[in-house]
Amino acid sequence: MGYTQLYDGFANYNTPNSVDLNALKSWEIGFTLFEVDATLSRNKQWGISGGLGWGYISFRLDNNTAFREIDGVTNNYPAPDGVYYNQSRLRYFYFRVPVALEWQKRINGRGPIFLSAGLEAEIRHGIHSKVKYDGHKETIDKGLNVRPVGLNLLVQGGYSDIGVYMRYATYGLFEKNKGPELYPFSFGVCWYW
Repeated sequence: MGYTQLYDGFANYNTPNSVDLNALKSWEIGFTLFEVDATLSRNKQWGISGGLGWGYISFRLDNNTAFREIDGVTNNYPAPDGVYYNQSRLRYFYFRVPVALEWQKRINGRGPIFLSAGLEAEIRHGIHSKVKYDGHKETIDKGLNVRPVGLNLLVQGGYSDIGVYMRYATYGLFEKNKGPELYPFSFGVCWYW
């Protein structure tokens, strides 16, 4: 489970052209469906790991706006006159296929402590822009020119069954020239069991 953000490039967020995102209410949750690994060293400290994960991402927008596709281009538009969105979200489901180089070491027979870094393919589906206002929910738009496949950089570390992760998309969430240039970024906590 983690927090997620949309960046206007790796070092730029909350710039005038970026989306006003409520990072504390933007989140993701995912599950590893299966995992494989191979040892690369005799002492079993180095290896390669991979797997398949499935999950859900929800970006919460502020300032009474929602993502819409108009004339083939997706952007963040204000609510119609007289309407106030209590909530506005861009949501999607994903499958993720990570491949990472991993180092781990047991300390006094406990642990292990571990670090891993690699790439992760992300297959996106069920993309929706949803709002809540005047006591009801509404799907504003679907699809929204979101790229169906992404490629993330992934770094993980931890001890025993608890870890932390950080993930950054290597290219924009929306198709080129069909939406804002925004890059998903997330960090959070993992429980390995």
